[in-house]
Amino acid sequence: MAKKRQRIVLARTIGAGLAATLRALSLPFGKEMGARIAGHASPLVAPVIKVATERGTLRFWCPSATSAKYAVNFLRYEPDTRACGPWPPHLRR
Repeated sequence: MAKKRQRIVLARTIGAGLAATLRALSLPFGKEMGARIAGHASPLVAPVIKVATERGTLRFWCPSATSAKYAVNFLRYEPDTRACGPWPPHLRR
C-alpha cells in the first residue's frame, strides 16, 4: 500500500510542476492572451487512454485524475461491457 501511495504523490507532484510551468510560460502574454493559451493547451495536455477490447480499441479523453484511473482500469470497472462479446458481422467495419 505504501508504494501505491508514493506513486500517487509522485504523480501529483509531477502534474503540479507541469501545471506551474505552463502557467509561468503564459504569464508574459498578459491576462487575456495567457488565458487563451492555457485554454488551448489544456485539451492537448489531457491524456487519451486507449483500451483494447474484443470489439476493438476504445479511446478515452481524460481531463481529470479520476477519469484517467477509470479509463486505465476500464475492463475491471466495466465487466458488463467486457462480457458483450464481439461485434456482429453486419456492424463491423
